[in-house]
Amino acid sequence: MDIILQLDVQVANLLHRNALSDQNLIELFTVLANRKAIIRPQHPGETDELLASFFIVETSGVVSEDFLNELRNITYVQAAYVKPQAEAPC
Repeated sequence: MDIILQLDVQVANLLHRNALSDQNLIELFTVLANRKAIIRPQHPGETDELLASFFIVETSGVVSEDFLNELRNITYVQAAYVKPQAEAPC
């Protein structure tokens, strides 16, 4: 299951610039590593700051409320929610 994650614009810019050792990202990467999850941009190559602040966190299996709360408790995380399943049009 995937999680949609919206980050503060400045922190999102760090991720897009691959500043992976930046102190601001350590907490996020620790939570992701502990949950064996990976992060990728939802809109790769996007220049609009708002759209570029969205990421997809890929996990294996069910996402617990504890995991979502861990992400939401990071100061620069603006939103974290389970990506709704796609539905066939009616």
